[in-house]
Amino acid sequence: MLKQIGADRKLYEFLAELVVAQSTQNDEWAPKSRDRANALAEHFLPHGCGFDAGTHVDWKRSKVNCIVLYTHFHHMNDGGFYDGWTEHSVVVTPSLAYGFETRITGRDRNDIKNYIGEEMDLRLRNTIKTEVDDDAKLFRYTCVENGIWFEEYI
Repeated sequence: MLKQIGADRKLYEFLAELVVAQSTQNDEWAPKSRDRANALAEHFLPHGCGFDAGTHVDWKRSKVNCIVLYTHFHHMNDGGFYDGWTEHSVVVTPSLAYGFETRITGRDRNDIKNYIGEEMDLRLRNTIKTEVDDDAKLFRYTCVENGIWFEEYI
């Protein structure tokens, strides 16, 4: 039976906690924090619909005061055919007024940086509920806004 553990958290808060945790943990626990953050990014950050390579945490550049994500966007021409990729970093930093701010790097082909910023902002502000099933030995993470969920075995 699933039971909720802890309070619901915004995705950006959850990722920030895991970035900090992996930087302070030993060799046994740090990879577990990275794996959990990678799974959250894989399931809850943009993938598909142009984000065909998904969105990933950049562990070399993420620090206590910023999360750096990287993604690629697969562009289409006017005829509906794919005609190239652009690479982007999404730098997420704290903001007293808004919780966080994003800065998108990379080439701004077809004003794509604005679209990427909107998509990332929307997804990072989603609320994640964490539940545990002690009998099945698993965690379930659910996005409250859209019902998407995934499970991770303990």
